[in-house]
Amino acid sequence: MQAEIGISRRARAQAHKKSFIHTTLIRPATAGPMTVTVLSIVAALTSIISNGHWLMLTIPVLAAILLALQWPQLTGTPTSVFGQAGIVFGALVSNVAVSVVKDLYWITLLTALLVVLVLIAEVLSAPRPIDHSQVFSRGESAGTKRISTHVGFSPTWPTQATTATIVASVTGLLIAMSGSTWTGMSVSPRWAFAIPFTAFTVITASWAMRLGSRQWINVLCCFTCTIAAGIGSMMFFAQAVQTSRINAVMHVLSFGAGTSLHVGVVILGVLLGGTVAVVVTVIDRLFAERWASSTSRAAAIGALIFLTATFPIYALIRLG
Repeated sequence: MQAEIGISRRARAQAHKKSFIHTTLIRPATAGPMTVTVLSIVAALTSIISNGHWLMLTIPVLAAILLALQWPQLTGTPTSVFGQAGIVFGALVSNVAVSVVKDLYWITLLTALLVVLVLIAEVLSAPRPIDHSQVFSRGESAGTKRISTHVGFSPTWPTQATTATIVASVTGLLIAMSGSTWTGMSVSPRWAFAIPFTAFTVITASWAMRLGSRQWINVLCCFTCTIAAGIGSMMFFAQAVQTSRINAVMHVLSFGAGTSLHVGVVILGVLLGGTVAVVVTVIDRLFAERWASSTSRAAAIGALIFLTATFPIYALIRLG
């Protein structure tokens, strides 16, 4: 009898744990922020490991795989297998190149080459051209048909045209390659210290965007919390790392020479937090309708945030 009671309690505990995971963690509203959190934490941990940039390059590639799998659904275009493979291949090549040469300089040449390859692959794999001016839905009036024929209108043309597919594939490729900024920071001893607070800021922005029930509340929470996280992170690292590194960052932004350390750190925190908030807000507004569509799409949007959020940060700290 006692054994049966113990088994039933254990079964209820397991059922409760399973229901908590599925209803709280694995759902569209939280799948995106959870994806950002996991990827960012792993990135922060690899930054403190010796030669961690070789491990770091696998994280943006993993995020690119998540993005590529759902990219046709996110963009609403029939992206071919070549386009999806190009997204993953672009992330892999760019991150490996940065790890080898320890600079993002050669990424521009790789980007141009990969864009051409994706363009060729999409054109060669595209179906034969269709005269969309002759495509009408049933029940259209004669007047509607005349207008449609005159302007070459088709209800399916904007998402099924080869040009739309090419644009979607190239955009996905550029987004995936922008994730190499994580590796770019990790290969530099001067800027590797920025990865943990960058990860913390990105995590804060992704969760803050889900706090409110209205759009303007979400945006307000995102900017407020992310800027606060940026300032707090920089204040913490001003005490934790060598002063010379913080001063180097401030001199890059041209305000370190004439201001105190604390004022410069606050300004830098506002800039970094604000740029991350802008990126997350734009992505959320572009894909807001797809957050609630499925957990896999929400996770792909989280991967998209992870890949793009660090690009403006890398640009800021490398201005000098």
